[in-house]
Amino acid sequence: MSEELNDLAKSAAQGVAEGLSKQIVPPVYPDLLKPATQQVGKALGTLAGVINVALSPLQAMVWGYERIGDWLAENLEEKLKGVSPDDIQTPNPAVAGPSLEALRFTANDVNLRELYANLIANAMNKNSSQLAHPGFVEIIKNLSTDEAIIFDFLASSIINPLVDVSIELDQDRGQHLLESNLMIIPPELDEKLDFRLNLSAAIVNLSRLGLIEIPSGMAYTKKSNYDTLKSQIMSRYNNRSDIIIEEKMLIMTDFGKQFKLACLSNTEPA
Repeated sequence: MSEELNDLAKSAAQGVAEGLSKQIVPPVYPDLLKPATQQVGKALGTLAGVINVALSPLQAMVWGYERIGDWLAENLEEKLKGVSPDDIQTPNPAVAGPSLEALRFTANDVNLRELYANLIANAMNKNSSQLAHPGFVEIIKNLSTDEAIIFDFLASSIINPLVDVSIELDQDRGQHLLESNLMIIPPELDEKLDFRLNLSAAIVNLSRLGLIEIPSGMAYTKKSNYDTLKSQIMSRYNNRSDIIIEEKMLIMTDFGKQFKLACLSNTEPA
């Protein structure tokens, strides 16, 4: 059965890849990333030479369709090993085609390529193909690896308290926002993130993409949900009396829940 699934997965992945390679005009920039054959640096001076050297590693990072097909076949065999061969189908080209093209440029990012692989695996499974929305490809394209990690964390959390931090000014000037969308970052999440300072921007982007929502004026009625977070913040601001903390909450949208099922796992829906 393992051999049969491998053949099915590899055939589907490589078939779509071959079809794409005939339809998609090869990008022009691979030629720009060949300093060995284009001695632009030597011709234009030191800065251009440094730029060429900085760009040259991209040659190895941009995957070809054959390499994607080989990697995907092995990955899909693992993801679909519990699925009956009768339930494996050719994935919707509107999902698989753009996913394979996007993988050319993100395959070196483990977190993002797993999202694409799960999406394709679900598209190949008759029992979960309805989850594989074509729009999810563009969603993944608009995610950084940190945002993918943060969304995975939020999607698995039952409670997601957020707060904004402001400082109270004099009577005439009201208050000034210092920080927004602060949340508790557990150690196991913190060690995975490259740019923790971008947390608020990540929350905004996930909301912009329609995966999460921060309902205006809403907060958890159970105030103890905010105790740890507020304690950390007040300690950081030396318990200043002019610090104002606004309690908020974060919820998953229906679109976000479907994205979670389609791209964060390859299991059949309950």
